[in-house]
Amino acid sequence: MDNQLLANAALGATCFSVAALPWMAMRGKRALAGWVVLVATADVVATLFPWLFPWLFPATFPALGNWNWSGKLLDLLAMLGLSALLVHRGMLTRMSIGLQVRQAPGSGRALLMFLTPYFLTLAALKGLTSAAGEWPSLKTLAFEATMPGLAEELAYRGVLTALYDLLTRDLPNARVRILGAEMGYGALTISVAFGLLHGITFDEQLTLQCSLLTV
Repeated sequence: MDNQLLANAALGATCFSVAALPWMAMRGKRALAGWVVLVATADVVATLFPWLFPWLFPATFPALGNWNWSGKLLDLLAMLGLSALLVHRGMLTRMSIGLQVRQAPGSGRALLMFLTPYFLTLAALKGLTSAAGEWPSLKTLAFEATMPGLAEELAYRGVLTALYDLLTRDLPNARVRILGAEMGYGALTISVAFGLLHGITFDEQLTLQCSLLTV
């Protein structure tokens, strides 16, 4: 495994856990802050596990392209396991994580109203900026449409958001309603961390690069 990948992985875990570090000094919040760090670290380690121990994964999914299917499957299993443990301990609920089949009335319509123009805009931009032959393959689309979203949504917008909501529930205006959706400081924290994760990276020379547009 190259140093660039390790550096960016460590940076990613730091982005999602650094906001919890000040809470470590508070007796009543220390355990929750520790769980934030644990979940953020487990997300990175599980994803990189096939690269950390390649001899344990001699066979991958060659028919599905050169993508980290094994790592993202392990990440998803790790997040499901940690979710189950947190629910079992009574720290979180399935609803707070988002692990539920039944959705609030009107959710489907609101989702379609948002996703339809979103994907049409992305397709238009891709068509305008891509040269011939640069469109992603079906193998790439199969991976990008499943593994990263399933694992990352559960880790970031599920478990970590719920944990940060618990950490900040005693702050003023801890819950607000935006466009009909109720959310807490966890959503803000994870949104900022997600932007930093994609906008600040190490290059091959391990020089820190920042893209304000991506952030």
